Amino acid sequence: MQLSPSLKKFLAPLASLRLTVVLLVLSMILVYAGTWAQLDTGVWQVQHKYFHSFYTWINFYIFLPRPKPGAWRVPGGFPMLGGYTVGVLLLANLLAAHIVRFKLQWKRSGIILIHLGLILLLVGEGITSGAAVESQMPIAVGASTNYSQDTRSTELAIIDPTPADHDDVAVIAGSRLKTGADIHHPALPVD
Repeated sequence: MQLSPSLKKFLAPLASLRLTVVLLVLSMILVYAGTWAQLDTGVWQVQHKYFHSFYTWINFYIFLPRPKPGAWRVPGGFPMLGGYTVGVLLLANLLAAHIVRFKLQWKRSGIILIHLGLILLLVGEGITSGAAVESQMPIAVGASTNYSQDTRSTELAIIDPTPADHDDVAVIAGSRLKTGADIHHPALPVD
């Protein structure tokens, strides 16, 4: 396939090997900061803040030994591209490089397969982070269960076991549970 000179000129900066190196270094910094940030917060908060975001803020104290609780911390930090931005740019860089530089030849099949694997990983993570719903289903030995739970969100479930063949359940989202707030649910006889 022959590219037009204007398209090749447009894609050339995006296909740059220097851009690849810069994006790989940024991803290493992001992974390093995210790994150390898990000392202060949980895995899910770190994943959301650093990897499932378009930009983030990295505090300087992340990279330093942790002081005793209540001790003074080094102030400040720096803005950083988040995992989504780095991933999209890496994907665009890889695709542009294949369009501009790589030729489809049998002797290059190994590198093409490796790059297809990387593309599959990047696209798969993007789809998974956007569409996945995670929950737990605790099942005791020898028992059964008919629900799963998300340990990172709250809700108020009021169960009426009066009917013999089923339970009547009224669920109120955790976002509606506020001190002093009135909550009305059509399935409940009270507010």
